[in-house]
Order: sequence, then structure tokens, then C-alpha cells
Amino acid sequence: AALLRIDRAIQGIPHSRDLEGLVHLLVEQLQLLDISMGSLALHRVIDESDKVFETYQILPTGEISHVENRLMGPFRMWKAGQTSYRPDLDADAQGLSQENRAKLEARLGMSVRSILDVPHIRGTLALLSSEPKAFTEDQIRFVEQVTEVVSVGIARVEDLAQLEAQNVELQAAKDEAEAASRTKSEFLAN
Repeated sequence: AALLRIDRAIQGIPHSRDLEGLVHLLVEQLQLLDISMGSLALHRVIDESDKVFETYQILPTGEISHVENRLMGPFRMWKAGQTSYRPDLDADAQGLSQENRAKLEARLGMSVRSILDVPHIRGTLALLSSEPKAFTEDQIRFVEQVTEVVSVGIARVEDLAQLEAQNVELQAAKDEAEAASRTKSEFLAN
């Protein structure tokens, strides 16, 4: 039922800027299934050559953060195309430096002991928890299914963004043609 609610919400996304609502829905649905997390981040690549991502992140306070950053870790995980679960960062950080972990924890205002990163069509979905071994194998498989549905939503958002840009271009061309027509009419009238 949670997957169906997420899928319906994705199909109802009217604008490319509506990923924030999707992130709220993901947190709500995952929490209903007792998937406990302190934070959830949806990373979407916007410039592959420079490894720049747009990130929507639910903070532990419930607030949402929307930023664009160059992110090497999510980029590597996205390109690898495989789920990455770091069950206990204290025991094995698996490539997350102490400096980057400290920055992450300071930004979130929480300790981070486990991270689940699942790739989607244009980035990753990350669940962060202050508890070690926070996610079970069943929960990981479910988040992987959710991420497949999210991939459809990301593709939809990108299609909508392209359509919005085309509409802006068409409107500008129409306005320019109308202005030229008015100028021509005024010239011929004189």
C-alpha cells in the first residue's frame, strides 16, 4: 500500500519543483512502516560532468533543506548502481572521512551511525540513522523497491522541467513575433 501511495503521488507531480512534496511523502510512508531514520535525502544529479547534485533533505527537526552541491560520494554510489549500506560508521566508515562525517553531523544536528544509499535513475536516495545497524535486509529491499518508483518520478520531473523550458522559449518567440508584427503594422500605417 505504501508503494501505491508513493506511485500515485509521483504520477500527480505537476511541476519539476515539486520534489519537496515527494520527499515529505517518502519520509511519512517509510515511518509508517517503522523504518526509522533521522534524515532522508534525495540526491538528483543536475550536472553530471561537474558531479553537481540537487538535494532535498528532511532534517531531524522535520524541516526540509534544498541545496545544490558537488557531491563525490553520492556520485560514486550512483555510478556504481548498487545499494550501499554502511551499518555502523563507528566500526567501518567505508570511505566516509572523519572530517566529512563531522560536517554531516553538524549540518544535521545529529550523530550518524548508519547510512543506506540506494541509487535511482539520476542519483541516490539516502536514509541516515543515529542507530547502528538501523535497517534490516527486508527494509533495505523495500527501500530499493521505493527507489524504483522514485526513478519514474525523477524521469517525470525531468520531462516536466524540459516541457516548462520549452514553453518559456515558445512564449518568448511568440512575444517577439507579435512585437515584430506590431512594429511592421505601425510602419505600414505611417
